Amino acid sequence: MKNKSHLLAWILLMISFQALDAQKFEQWFDAGVMRVDVQFTGTADETSYAFSGLKKEKYFSGPHKQLVDPFDYGDHKFLVKDVASGSVIFSQTYCTLYREWQTTTEAQGVRRAYPHVLRFPWPLGEVSVEIHDRNRAGDFQMSWSIQIDPASIFSDPGNPL
Repeated sequence: MKNKSHLLAWILLMISFQALDAQKFEQWFDAGVMRVDVQFTGTADETSYAFSGLKKEKYFSGPHKQLVDPFDYGDHKFLVKDVASGSVIFSQTYCTLYREWQTTTEAQGVRRAYPHVLRFPWPLGEVSVEIHDRNRAGDFQMSWSIQIDPASIFSDPGNPL
């Protein structure tokens, strides 16, 4: 009986991962990478973000399946949403040196800026990019967002790195 319940749990887990993988890379993305450069700025008690650039890079080295991170580990998460449908088409969680610096004595009285790069496959259509930070309760809350049209003159597709 115990083996049957383990087997059932394993099957349900595999089905849930297949549902996450059902999202088609080609449905949302083109060749290349959209690189969004941002600055994390603040002190021990507050953080703000500033957009600093957008560039196309040649090769996406991340997953072509499971584009949405199912685990939510890390202090930060960024979401890429298709503007037309509202669907989350890519997400990634991560930790930063900035967040570690916020725990230092220096951060109590000094404001600093740390550069950070968000990389995801080049979208076919207009997207919204959101950064979510963990609050003290451990929940993610949106801290910053930007809407990006890959066809815009501000999206630099020329001479991918």
